[in-house]
Amino acid sequence: MKHIFAATKTLDEQKLSVQQMTALRTVLRSSSSGILGMSKTYSFPITYHAAITSTAGAVINNSFADNTYIASGVGWTQLSIFFDECRLRKVQFWIEPTNKYSKTVALSRPICVIYDDDSVGTLSTYDLLYGDIHTSNTDDMWHHPVTFKKPSDAAYLNEWQTTTSLAFPGGLMFYANALSASTNYGDIWIRYWLDFRQIA
Repeated sequence: MKHIFAATKTLDEQKLSVQQMTALRTVLRSSSSGILGMSKTYSFPITYHAAITSTAGAVINNSFADNTYIASGVGWTQLSIFFDECRLRKVQFWIEPTNKYSKTVALSRPICVIYDDDSVGTLSTYDLLYGDIHTSNTDDMWHHPVTFKKPSDAAYLNEWQTTTSLAFPGGLMFYANALSASTNYGDIWIRYWLDFRQIA
């Protein structure tokens, strides 16, 4: 484990090109095959940061597709080059509100979030919320991580994906309406926990 973390840190610090990283992967694999093993899996977090904002109609309907934000997360580039396949195990998020001490700027309205395993889109009403719903308000939001675990009994939703072509269908979706201002309501951090493995 120490070898992998050291390698990703070095790659990030030196900002190697993709070609150099691919060549380094070959060297690392040949020198560490006895340590890693081709049949072993390793878990690493990929973290993405964004904003929770409202539209012109003062509605929050942000959505975060697994595919897009895993591939844009911190650490993905290095891990995707070193490993051949990955599998999503759980998704966590937490939010720090930006308007907590200025309630005259934006009303504190209910905000809800769901995680859909097989699709992601934009919610347009509270009626579309279903499944495992978590609720808060736009002043407090979620300071501690909320975790959604991927199902272990539905293989088609949690199968191994190649790191060069992700096909995770799910994502996080937020919704709140009747807000008094179109503004940045908070900063969100999404942490994707993935298993990685080498197949060649």
